Amino acid sequence: MDTLTFRVVRPMNRLTQLALYKHFNRPSEQLSLFNSKLIQRYALLDYVDHRTMLMLLIDKAKQAHGSPSFSSLRQVLHAVHKFPYNFKEEKREFESALLASVLAAPSDALSSVEFGALWSLTTELTDWGDVLRLSRTFPMQSTLHHQSEDEFRIVLDQMVAATGFQPFSVASPASAITEPCGAGELPRGARLLLDLVGGETAMRRAVDGIMKCGNCWMKQGSAVSTFLGIVHTLGTWPTDKIADKEAWQKLALQPSTLHNTDLSSLLRAIARVHSLIVPAYVREALMEALSADLWLCYSAQPNEPLAMSLKDSRLWDAYPALNSLSKEGKDSPMTDASNDAAVGGDGTPEIRIPAAVEAFRKLHVSTLEKQFESDGPPLTLNTLINVLLSSACLGEHGELMGAVLTALKDFLTSSTSSVASSRGLSPLQASVIAMSLDRIKEMASASAAQSSSCIRSADDILAIEKLIVPVLRYTNMRERGSARCVIRLLCDCHRWTKQWGLEEECVKLLGEHVSDGFTRAQLQGLLEREATGLLQLPVDIKEAILRSSEELPSR
Repeated sequence: MDTLTFRVVRPMNRLTQLALYKHFNRPSEQLSLFNSKLIQRYALLDYVDHRTMLMLLIDKAKQAHGSPSFSSLRQVLHAVHKFPYNFKEEKREFESALLASVLAAPSDALSSVEFGALWSLTTELTDWGDVLRLSRTFPMQSTLHHQSEDEFRIVLDQMVAATGFQPFSVASPASAITEPCGAGELPRGARLLLDLVGGETAMRRAVDGIMKCGNCWMKQGSAVSTFLGIVHTLGTWPTDKIADKEAWQKLALQPSTLHNTDLSSLLRAIARVHSLIVPAYVREALMEALSADLWLCYSAQPNEPLAMSLKDSRLWDAYPALNSLSKEGKDSPMTDASNDAAVGGDGTPEIRIPAAVEAFRKLHVSTLEKQFESDGPPLTLNTLINVLLSSACLGEHGELMGAVLTALKDFLTSSTSSVASSRGLSPLQASVIAMSLDRIKEMASASAAQSSSCIRSADDILAIEKLIVPVLRYTNMRERGSARCVIRLLCDCHRWTKQWGLEEECVKLLGEHVSDGFTRAQLQGLLEREATGLLQLPVDIKEAILRSSEELPSR
């Protein structure tokens, strides 16, 4: 909701609450796949009655006793988990009711698709004991061989997606299942693979997948992606099946894509491909597919999801260099970190993360060079902003960055009316550009080089800034601005905001719209910056922030 314009946040919350209350009060409405999307939309709102909706959903789960919609189990539970932390008990009650309805279903008439849905549900259940109850009630392990390659691949993909970036069981997979899963131990997906599916079974099915996919590029991409996920999670390479480069080449795997349609999934794929376990010849064979996926992310993914992926705290842990956009005044860890392998405290080999960052950077550079050298259609504004942000985040500079800046400047000035001065460029897009330019200028100031390309880039930066500043002025922001835009200007590129005289205008907007889309975390972040002297807030606005942050739910 923090991306909606200030004036529509409250009305949108009220209308959504009224509409979904009416919708879910209908006896005919079930916990379906479609309704899971509505539930998640409601859960992510801040100015609605979460408890009443949860109680309504709990009643729905109880009414479905013995006849749940298996195809939507995981999605519905995932959506309910999106409700704020404040409602932990209600969420747990819903989960118990949903699980009870599943356990009451007859186990002798389930199809392979429904068994696949049960496996998917295990990735969302909070308590490991509930996972065991489910596996004891239904013959899940014994029916694995009945599932088709596609059905089983979906299950494996969901499990490895929940294991994060690091391999968790390189040293001894078997030893990892002897202790109950708890905080700080194996992620759910890895534990499911090891304890229920079985590491050998998962690896065998993953290897079978790449051996049987034939020359269909769609199947190759999916099968290879699943195979790498299993290899990375289990921390072992199937040397008995793929002993060397020749054995890999005999598989004739030449996927043109690994089906990563967003940056978060692509970063996971990069981490898997560059795992120490994966041979170099496999990495080389998959570079074209990764490059195609990266360009798809840049050209098709909207600016905000990509920007949030680059700033996602879950990614910072795995890619510290990506943290640079929100840690003003600090150099990227990529500049002084070793790329050698490391050994964790438990003796388990780990990927030295800056190596993965460097792999991402090299992929980024090669992909952009290929695109800028091609004679394809002109790049869209969305694509140019994504490329600019990623380039700035990765610390890219020189001629490639200059080409990106020139292309963006030319695009913004190509129309006689100017895209920036029209309604074509939104404040959110302008704020992403500002955040990127702030990082680029910081890198330039740290460099002593004053080449002709640097001078041209400085001229392009100034031209772009003059085009985006009017979009970020108070007069435009009060009509088209949003909470995320203000937060970005005050927190992610504060230097740039002050330089262009926008700080006071942003603080004014903050005071006027403190209850119109700002999240609790955002408001608390502002208070932390004020406490450390990074931001000056008037007393009345600070008090308003305190009141609003106390009223908002925790997430």
